[in-house]
Amino acid sequence: MRMQRAAAPRRSSGNAHPLDVDRWLQERAPSPVVSDVLRCVWSGDLGEMAVPIPDECVDIIWVAGQLWVCGPESQRRPVRTAPGSPAVGVRFRPGHGPRVLQVGGAELTDVCVPVTALDRGVRVQNVLQRAAHRGVVDVHALETLVAKLACDAWPVDPVAAELGVRICRGTLPLNKIAVAMGRSERDLRRRSRSAFGYAPATLARIVRLHRALGLARRSPRGLAELAVAAGYTDQPHMNHDVRALTGTTPGRLLRSSSSPTEPAAD
Repeated sequence: MRMQRAAAPRRSSGNAHPLDVDRWLQERAPSPVVSDVLRCVWSGDLGEMAVPIPDECVDIIWVAGQLWVCGPESQRRPVRTAPGSPAVGVRFRPGHGPRVLQVGGAELTDVCVPVTALDRGVRVQNVLQRAAHRGVVDVHALETLVAKLACDAWPVDPVAAELGVRICRGTLPLNKIAVAMGRSERDLRRRSRSAFGYAPATLARIVRLHRALGLARRSPRGLAELAVAAGYTDQPHMNHDVRALTGTTPGRLLRSSSSPTEPAAD
């Protein structure tokens, strides 16, 4: 399957509300029926997103009467959706979106397309039509859709799952992880791209970014302290990675919604 980038809705960017970048978004935990594959369900006006933040997840989004699939992002892309574009969506846990949709993770990376572009697109549309109550697509309909698709999902790759856990711990470089797991680095890179859409190095950068966001949401702190706590070598390392991934500074990205208008110094 070959998919092209399209002018599309942007995905949600956070999962709490103390930061400016989160204010447009409302999230809640998924139904227990799908909590093993979904991280959250969400709603919001896509046009009000301040800073798109790459993440390692796949989203299914209903907006303007159309169903979209947005894959994991490795870099910032511009917001193309005008204000007044309410949407609902579901976000898969890392590594689960590709297997439920039966698409290799690397094929979804930096791609946002109508669901009809997928090999399973027709089936997905048919299941969604049956799940919608009186033609209304809401988060409950999307959860029902995911539950149906998960019944014949590809099996979990246990090696990729263990790799993801080790990367999230952030304690070892890939060569040492490969030795600990008894695998070659080449094999781990292949499995990582298939499951998560990224090579391990990119996955680690994005995990660190979201670790920093999570720490900032829970407890405001200085940028130097935050950098070390999130797993960066130092503040310049965090500055470089945040700019590369989001196109903005850590000070602006991590600004609290209760802070003054001016961003913190970087």
